[in-house]
Amino acid sequence: MKKHIINLLLLFFIPLSSYAQTVVSPEAEKALWDLWQAHIAASNNHEEIYSKCAEFSAKTHYYPLTMVADGIAAWRLLKAGQQTNAVKILSKMENISPSFPLASAAATMGKTWLTRIDRERVRTALKFYYRKNVEFPVSLDALQNLPAEIRPPFKDHFGKNWSYRIVNFKYVRGFKNQK
Repeated sequence: MKKHIINLLLLFFIPLSSYAQTVVSPEAEKALWDLWQAHIAASNNHEEIYSKCAEFSAKTHYYPLTMVADGIAAWRLLKAGQQTNAVKILSKMENISPSFPLASAAATMGKTWLTRIDRERVRTALKFYYRKNVEFPVSLDALQNLPAEIRPPFKDHFGKNWSYRIVNFKYVRGFKNQK
């Protein structure tokens, strides 16, 4: 968890310090600081922090700092098990035009979390395939024949194909495509 908090700091606050074109009001900075303090103080109160983030993001005069609040809100929703709502926020973040460092960091964060969520969909599809065929496919192309509700995306949110390969058992011979 500490690692995620540090990553949030790095992704949002360091690029923010190098961005000088948008003037951020001291009021907005103070509000973000208060939000951040609440975020780190209430480690398991995801609903409360999410509502504070939503309240912060609704104040459009706090832009571009609203992107930071969106990132915290999405993370809190993921931790609370509300993946559908988190995906909505992350999709919005993913589509931000990376015209300055903070926007670029927000877009990257959105793509990264959405890729991680999609990777789990690929794992689920592979398990489904394994249950039907008692082996893993040689390539992910075989997953294209799965039902639509199980079929995973074939590229991540950065536009790259998934890296996938079969690894056979090292000491047990004769069992192919089992790992």
